[in-house]
Amino acid sequence: MKILICGVGNGIGGYITEYFSKNNDVFISSRGDFARELADRLKIGYMQCDLRSLKDVRTLVSRASSAMDGLDVAINVAGNYFSSKAPWDYNPEEFADALLNNALTFYNVAIESSRCMAKNRDGLIIGFSAAGNVYLNSNPGYAAGKGSVSYMIKYFARSLLPYNVRVNGIAPGFIEKGVKSNERNLLYHGRFPANDIALTIENLMKSKMITGQIINISGGHDINIEPGL
Repeated sequence: MKILICGVGNGIGGYITEYFSKNNDVFISSRGDFARELADRLKIGYMQCDLRSLKDVRTLVSRASSAMDGLDVAINVAGNYFSSKAPWDYNPEEFADALLNNALTFYNVAIESSRCMAKNRDGLIIGFSAAGNVYLNSNPGYAAGKGSVSYMIKYFARSLLPYNVRVNGIAPGFIEKGVKSNERNLLYHGRFPANDIALTIENLMKSKMITGQIINISGGHDINIEPGL
């Protein structure tokens, strides 16, 4: 598989880069130094990119697809703007910044990667929303941004059906930073390792019939019963 991972940091992005680079062609991007150093160590492709710029993302997708001779999967993990203060302690600039870091980055990656994949009439785009227990302990901009990603996943999945491009989402709970693989029990009160996220993405890569789905990975913290049941 030829995989582009956008917004790589030392959490989920770093873990799935390590995981998939073992048996796939992987190209990564980020604004920070972590991704560049990771790419150097793993000997994979890298481009520094501001994912909030559509022009930059267009260049990124073009460079990645040229380096890998194609593009099968695009994953956007950008959007790390999590914090928890009282709602009135956030100013409009912080709200807008968190919203854009989550929503606009996914929009740009989805637009440009789908443009590339539609030519081959095949591909998979994955965005990251958040589990409910994360939403409820975050901030207005983060919640709005992740909520936007959830609805865009549905929109892009429906719109790209004629091009055979699948679009799915991952809604993780609180995840450990760094590459760790210690097991945790369900309802563990703490951060979970990212193993199951990588395994879920791997299964989505293998499937040709799953699209428009947002898969919750939170260890049972997000089980709800629909009203009226």
